[in-house]
Amino acid sequence: MINDDIIYKTDIAVVSYSKERKLVTTVWHSKKLKFKEYQEPFLAAIEFQKKTFVTNYISDIREQNIIPPDFRKWFQTEILPKAYAAGVKRSAIIFNGNIFKKYYLNNIMNSVKKF
Repeated sequence: MINDDIIYKTDIAVVSYSKERKLVTTVWHSKKLKFKEYQEPFLAAIEFQKKTFVTNYISDIREQNIIPPDFRKWFQTEILPKAYAAGVKRSAIIFNGNIFKKYYLNNIMNSVKKF
């Protein structure tokens, strides 16, 4: 990740790209998010993916705060279909295992099965 290109960077999240791995990585930082703050890193990644061959995606949510259901629903209905339609084949999430994040991930995993 040292040689990765930064696509998007704020105090909320850093989105980077590894050409060698055809990988986009988002690392979230602890903070209560507004909806727009949650959307922006994903939208930046999707815009980047339109111009660049990306097959892999990792999201590191260990420092991310709890995500409201309406945010997750937007991610499932808007971002997942666009990411997979544009070429993502594999995705992974790094998390610390708390019950709220497990629930969040289970819901997302059920959506991913469609692709």
